[in-house]
Amino acid sequence: MTEKLTKALIDSTPFSTTGQYTLMDSQTPGFGLRVGAQSKTFIVVKRLPHKAPQRVTLGKYGALTVDTARKLAIEALAKLSGGTDINAQKKVIKAEQNALEEEKRTEQEQSEQTLSWLLKEYKDNQLIKSKDKVSQSTLSSFEYCFQMFDKRKCQTLKYNEKKKCWEEAQIVELNSWLERPLRSIEPKEILARFETMEITKPQKLLGGKLAPMVRTHQLTFKFAQCAYEWFIPRNYHSTDKQEILENPFKILNVFKKWKKTGVRTRIVNYQDKDEFGKWWCALQKYRSTNEVATDYIEFSLLQAGRSIELVPLKWEQVDMKRGVVVYEKTKNGLDYVVPLSQRAKEILERRMKANPKGNSWVWHYPSSATGHVPKDMKHHFQQIAELGAKYVSSHDLKRTWASAANSIADIKEREINYLLKHKENDVNKHYFVKNETVLRSILQRVENVFLERAKEFKETQK
Repeated sequence: MTEKLTKALIDSTPFSTTGQYTLMDSQTPGFGLRVGAQSKTFIVVKRLPHKAPQRVTLGKYGALTVDTARKLAIEALAKLSGGTDINAQKKVIKAEQNALEEEKRTEQEQSEQTLSWLLKEYKDNQLIKSKDKVSQSTLSSFEYCFQMFDKRKCQTLKYNEKKKCWEEAQIVELNSWLERPLRSIEPKEILARFETMEITKPQKLLGGKLAPMVRTHQLTFKFAQCAYEWFIPRNYHSTDKQEILENPFKILNVFKKWKKTGVRTRIVNYQDKDEFGKWWCALQKYRSTNEVATDYIEFSLLQAGRSIELVPLKWEQVDMKRGVVVYEKTKNGLDYVVPLSQRAKEILERRMKANPKGNSWVWHYPSSATGHVPKDMKHHFQQIAELGAKYVSSHDLKRTWASAANSIADIKEREINYLLKHKENDVNKHYFVKNETVLRSILQRVENVFLERAKEFKETQK
């Protein structure tokens, strides 16, 4: 259909009910209007010599007037006659625009992928959702990353060769990396920050001695390295450009900054009546200062317990009639039913009498925000050390119990492992049936070893 295109004609032309149809302009050959179900679009159609007809879209009616569309049509027809492929040009321009927009989107996305974002992603999607779920203590340790890479003042230390001891040096201020894009953090910055950390005074001194932090910075930098290792392959396969990233924390491998944490062997030597006796007497002396802490520390020794299992212990986990404690969801995720030796049972009876009625915590501790004894008992161990005892930690007491149990010839390793709440991974684990009577006997025999050493020491003091 050919007719001069005017505003009145276009307005009166109905939308198509099926498919599309075209009105060609009688005044400007090649200029036309394509009518669809919801729109009317100006077009140009030109057949070039020895080529198929080429159609060029000019724009929709409404956005363009008829007169403007006619001028654009004349220009387009002239270009087509000159051999210009207008549609090909449009595709190139469109592709350039898309590439520019994609680049802007990528830049925006990468700017939002900060170190803090990476650490949270790694924690939520790897640590928490992993097949072998990590312990709560690991997640708690992971939280130190947000402190270590935040803005902080570090009191650095220097070693005095003459006095053979560490002394305070200068205070170094470190900037926060948390809101920095993860791609902007460079290896040399990581190395410099790490070297500052390895001579930084820790928040709490181990054994009261001034020395640089040992483990915390190692742990947090290793977490950050693992987070990058987890992110890099996923980022590579999730982007069209398959961006190649390097893990900047590998600089610590190059300069051999990772130090193996030595296998901890510290115990209260139960075979040495003087060492064990002094520790035991100091613990009992501390009872007049803090009875709850004393009971807790003694109970943790007698039960070979971890602080993460003992600190939040509730009365609902204790069966006094049966004489057992149920440790739920321990470090390896399993529950353990552990009998009570005589003295351990007496401790719980004493706590039950002393605690307020209706209180759910075994180790009721009003001065703590949680209502029970704090997980970090370093202050109490330090106070006991000042009374003449060897300085140890909660886990050292677990090793002390294990050492004593191993020294008793007829106690089986599998039974010791159960009481230590160690997971058995061999094929025979299903054939081990725990016997409460046997387990209680083991706990009682180890308790007797401790009491005998304390008695021997007291005899020498007389």
